[in-house]
Amino acid sequence: MTESTAFIINRRASGLRKEENWGKTQIFLKKNFNQLANVTYYLEEGLEKNIARLNNTLYYKDISDINFKRHKNFIILGGDGTIHVTLQELKKLESLEEKILGIIPCGAGDDISNELNIPNKEIAANCINNALNGNNKYTKRVDLGKAALFKEDIKEELYFLGAVGI
Repeated sequence: MTESTAFIINRRASGLRKEENWGKTQIFLKKNFNQLANVTYYLEEGLEKNIARLNNTLYYKDISDINFKRHKNFIILGGDGTIHVTLQELKKLESLEEKILGIIPCGAGDDISNELNIPNKEIAANCINNALNGNNKYTKRVDLGKAALFKEDIKEELYFLGAVGI
């Protein structure tokens, strides 16, 4: 069975908000990832403009609508917020050990991408493709932070990369 790759795309991210940038991003995705088999693009519902050029697109109202168990590889196009909400869903899986999480920075600050030394989309795409092809030189294991928040009798656990604020 071919490994399945999910692209989680936040069209509200700073670098994807304008139609002109979104058009360029679609060309970028086709150029850099067209050779991948078994790909699903996830876009937030309500942002359907100009997406006809991406095959196999599914829409979600909330990120928790995505079936994360279905995929082995995850590529995020967005900023720190998109990475954060995706991590919350990924941590619900039994194991993350065999998963590849690629980040293509498209946010305003991209603090997490900067901390991980991901300088731009093109270099990120090259590294992700190498990692998906088994070249571990382009992968980095990272530790996730875990914060437990208590409000009355409710405990909520949040996972994070980078910094956390209280």
